Amino acid sequence: MGKIKLDPNNKTLRLVFSAIMIAIGTVLSMFKFNGLWIYGGGVTFCAMLPLVIVSFVYGTRWGLFTSLVFSLLQLVLGVSNVLYGTNVGMMITIALLDYVIAYTVVGLAGVFKEKFKNRILEIILGVALALSLRFICHFISGWMIWDALWPNDL
Repeated sequence: MGKIKLDPNNKTLRLVFSAIMIAIGTVLSMFKFNGLWIYGGGVTFCAMLPLVIVSFVYGTRWGLFTSLVFSLLQLVLGVSNVLYGTNVGMMITIALLDYVIAYTVVGLAGVFKEKFKNRILEIILGVALALSLRFICHFISGWMIWDALWPNDL
């Protein structure tokens, strides 16, 4: 039995591989570590890893598309969080910052592919960029939306 090679020109294989990675990421996102946060939230175990793999295998453009599909699925699964908004504008901002933009930027993990001679460096820089951008989205959402809903009066 030989190695399985992911041919970037095989559109069916790319689509099936991406769908499987989205499914794996979705299942991993359901296993949350709920920490000491007062108002909820949690940390998932490697739920972004499948999206990073897709971005590295098929490139940034396909990685962004796959991450967008994943973000829309996460939005559907987490729609109850969007309903915390007190008006339509706040709900749209929650949907964009906490789901659509935050998860889609993970597709940028492959942006450094073949930019350096060191593959490990490319992966580390790509993951650091993608997850930093995702953190920034959640931070801005927390600052703009969640602090307005539940001010911290410490």
